Amino acid sequence: MKRVLIAGGGTGGHIYPGLAIAEELTSRSPRPEVIFVGTPNSMEMRLVPRSGYAVVGICSGGVIGKGIASRLASLCLRAPVGLVQALSLLTRLKPDVVIGVGGYASGPLALAAILSGVPIVLQEQNLLPGVTNRILAPWVEVVAVTFEESRRSLSGRVVVTGNPLRRAVLKGAQRPDDDRFHLLVLGGSRGARALNRLMSEAVVHLKPLCPDLSIIHQSGEMDEKETRRVYEQHAGDRFEWRVEPFLEHVWEQYGWADLVVCRAGATTVAEITACGKPAIFVPFPHAARNHQVYNARYLADRGAAVVREQRDLTAERLAGTILELAQDERRRARMASRSRALGSPHAAARVADLAARVSRSPSDS
Repeated sequence: MKRVLIAGGGTGGHIYPGLAIAEELTSRSPRPEVIFVGTPNSMEMRLVPRSGYAVVGICSGGVIGKGIASRLASLCLRAPVGLVQALSLLTRLKPDVVIGVGGYASGPLALAAILSGVPIVLQEQNLLPGVTNRILAPWVEVVAVTFEESRRSLSGRVVVTGNPLRRAVLKGAQRPDDDRFHLLVLGGSRGARALNRLMSEAVVHLKPLCPDLSIIHQSGEMDEKETRRVYEQHAGDRFEWRVEPFLEHVWEQYGWADLVVCRAGATTVAEITACGKPAIFVPFPHAARNHQVYNARYLADRGAAVVREQRDLTAERLAGTILELAQDERRRARMASRSRALGSPHAAARVADLAARVSRSPSDS
C-alpha cells in the first residue's frame, strides 16, 4: 500500500482506534502515507496533527439522536456536500484503501469509495453496530468488529479483530508504591455532566476511605470549573483529588488506578480490558441504540465489571458501590483478571492486515 485514508472522528472513541491503526500501518515496511479525513472544528482536527498525521475536513453531520431540524440539515445539506467533497478527495488522492472508523466523516467517505471502486475496511467498535455500518456492510470488502456478537447485526464479510488501541495504552504504566486507594473517573473525551455531578457529590459518602483516598477525575472542558467547585465543597482537603478537563496520556492514569468509574464507550471498554482494570460502568443513557449498555453488560456478565444505570443511580449509591469494591481487594483482583482476559492487544495489527489484503496494491504492502 502506498496511501491509506482513515475516515471518522468526532469523539476520542472514534479517533483513537484510527490513530492506533495508523501507528501500526506506519510501523511497517514499506511505510504507506496515512491521511485522516474528519469534519471541520472536530476533535480530530486537533488530536490527529499532534500524532504526526495529516487531516483534511469534509462536510458531514449526525442524524441519530438529533432533532428534526438538525436531521434535515444533515440529510439535505451536509450529506450531499460531503459526498461531493469525498468523491473529489478520492479522485485527487487516489488511495489504495479507505478505513472507516466511525463518526460523521466515515459515512460520506465510505459511500464515495463504494461509488469509486476503492476498497473499504469498516471498523466497528461497539457490540451493537451503528446504523451507518449496518447499511454499508454488504457493500464493503470487510467489517472488522470488536465483539463476536456483532456478527448478528451485519451482512457481508465480518472479521472479529478487537478494538485497536495505541501502543502506549497497551504498554501501560506502573502503579505508585503507596497505600492509597486510587480512583479514576472518566466521562469520555468530552466529559459527562451527570457522571461529573454524581461523582463529585458522592465523595461526601466516601469518608471510610479518607484520608487514604486519591481521585483523578476527567471532567471535560465545559464542566471543569463546576466539578472542581463541588469537589472543593464536598471533599475539601480530606483526601487527594485532582480534576482535569482531558487526560491525553490516559494510559498513565490507568496504570495508577485501582478502580475506574466511567461511561461505557467502546474505546474506554477496550482500554480497560487491555489494562486489566476493574470498573464501575455508568453507561450514557442517550447513546445511539443504547449501545453503551450492551458494551458494559458484556463485561459485567463475565465478572469483569459492575454496571450502574444512570436512571437508578444516586450519589450515595455510587459511593456505596465504590466502597464495596475498595474494601474487597480479592474481588477487584478477580475482576481485573477477567477484564484482562477479554482484551485484544493485537487488534490494530489485525485491522492493518485486513487493509493490506483488500488494498488495490496488495503486492506493495
